[in-house]
Amino acid sequence: DVDGRFVFDSHYPLMTSSGTVVFSLDIGDEIDAVAAVTGEEFVAPLRALADDIRVSFDYSITREPASGPPLVIMDEFDENGTQLDSTWARDAFTSYFEAEGISTDVASTGDDNFDSALVSLLSDYSDYEWIIWSAVGLSDVAVQPDDCTVYVAEGYTILLNTRTMEIVNIDEITRSVSWGNDRDSALQSLFSMYGSSVAANMISYF
Repeated sequence: DVDGRFVFDSHYPLMTSSGTVVFSLDIGDEIDAVAAVTGEEFVAPLRALADDIRVSFDYSITREPASGPPLVIMDEFDENGTQLDSTWARDAFTSYFEAEGISTDVASTGDDNFDSALVSLLSDYSDYEWIIWSAVGLSDVAVQPDDCTVYVAEGYTILLNTRTMEIVNIDEITRSVSWGNDRDSALQSLFSMYGSSVAANMISYF
């Protein structure tokens, strides 16, 4: 960051339980720009110095197994931010868990912002130790020349431990794409893919 510190985010959903993290200084493009003016010989010492700036460490993440069924809240929104009546993403998510022998309960907050939903989550669903809260919406809709429409969905999902008040996992990278001439069929495919993908990222906690 601006203070010269490396930041390590252990909430990255695709991290394995153990491995090695490597921090390095990536200024290759800047050095190449200087070399274009001065020549490689001039920047060679700087390039070697930058390559030597590297720190690595091994890590291991221990996760306590969840007790009791998690509550799954995964609401869907259209391109205007209006909540949809469909539950395709949530159904795909819970089906993925159930196929692995993990039962779930479901609910809806109708909110696309976690901070504003948090109060109701803690007051209305305090019996649950684990809450999986998600909001997914259409981020892009493009009509192609052949009248086939392309839909893109993205959102974010949070795994919350209500006992420790810890956000154990954040998934902000999952996206899904579908296309077709029938909007309902395309959206069903779109949101179902999103739900299954998020479930695959979250299931290791259970």
